[in-house]
Amino acid sequence: MKNNILFSICVPTRNRAITLKYCIQTLIEQDFSNYEIIVSDNSDSLERLKVRKLIDEFNNQYLSYHETPTFYSMRENFEFALSKAQGKYILFLGDDDGFVLNSLGYLENYLQENGDIDVLKCPSIIYHWQGSINFPNSNLMFPKSNPILHVDAKSILKKVLHFEMAYFNLPMIYYSFVKKDLIDKVVEQNGSFFGSCISVDIFSGLVIAKNIKQFTIIDKPFTIAGISKYSNGERLMKKKEKENTEFIKSQNYKSELIKYKIPFSVQNELATLILIDNYKFQELYQDFVVDKKKQIFNYLINIFIHSGITSEKNKLVKLDEFKQNGINPELIDQIKNMIKKDNSIMTNYSSINNLITQHYNFNPLVHNIKNIHEASLLSEIILSNSILSYNKTEKNINYFNSFLLAILKKIQSKLNFSI
Repeated sequence: MKNNILFSICVPTRNRAITLKYCIQTLIEQDFSNYEIIVSDNSDSLERLKVRKLIDEFNNQYLSYHETPTFYSMRENFEFALSKAQGKYILFLGDDDGFVLNSLGYLENYLQENGDIDVLKCPSIIYHWQGSINFPNSNLMFPKSNPILHVDAKSILKKVLHFEMAYFNLPMIYYSFVKKDLIDKVVEQNGSFFGSCISVDIFSGLVIAKNIKQFTIIDKPFTIAGISKYSNGERLMKKKEKENTEFIKSQNYKSELIKYKIPFSVQNELATLILIDNYKFQELYQDFVVDKKKQIFNYLINIFIHSGITSEKNKLVKLDEFKQNGINPELIDQIKNMIKKDNSIMTNYSSINNLITQHYNFNPLVHNIKNIHEASLLSEIILSNSILSYNKTEKNINYFNSFLLAILKKIQSKLNFSI
């Protein structure tokens, strides 16, 4: 591998050779030479054989393979992968995610033209693999055109800590290129980059936002967020299934629930994971002022919104659990009174504010797209044909689909897609 690498793309993996194959395909098919792909394999012994075979078959000069010396938690695997990265900018992908083909050259040009940038983020394309919970028959979500944004990092950080904005608006190392100098600074300060976090993406975004003035969201997507039945986020949604196991057990955060006085009954809620990492961040950076009352109030609202609890009775029971754990009894009573007066106040409340544009949806199976590599091929073609400009003059989804169909007809022989 050459010196002075510009981009490092880290892919921590565990027992998912079936999706990793297509993720790597999107990474090696880049019209670019100054980068490295780091696969950090935390698989069981039999699964490692599959991953090794996969790496050997690719036999790609930009691809490096590293095995963890023993079983690692997700956080430890991310830390291990990070230790192998040599690039000026570092980005993490999941093993069911992908990269838009031929994007690295565009990013290099952007950096050359715009000078020193700490974090480069984009509006991600979202691909639901077949078998995912929300879209079992697959789905591809393509972002509407988005202006280039230069975002005040501290403002976003405060809103996320107060549950006033979704965590994915943070400048996370997941799906964003982060300057290695910044990462090294955090490691020097804290002893590690991911600390003792529960969620690597959330925590990284909090820490990065604290240590920069602003970050950039460019107008052209370069990452594809893959959501499969193997995704940890999807597993957290399986509230009634016994399969909701490996992620929860591997995190083993019962001690954090006790420490922060959070009822065990809400351990699997995304809002609870966010709250715990918020607390861990605040312990590291005590100089960053947080309104604790506002934080807990909005956290509780999020619990009710996303857990599906709708009845007044069940909400009051859940609030009593928090009260018994010792979380701000006066605040709990205040919320209970609000519910008794108007139960809909909880369900009508929304804390999700998005910096990044909304998406158009279509079914990739209609066009015989069955994995993230094929989704990446299609995404590159859409972008290269300037289809992102469609929503400036036309908002109708049918207009977008007609453009898409026209493109697919032109490239059917090349990509072997069904139309």
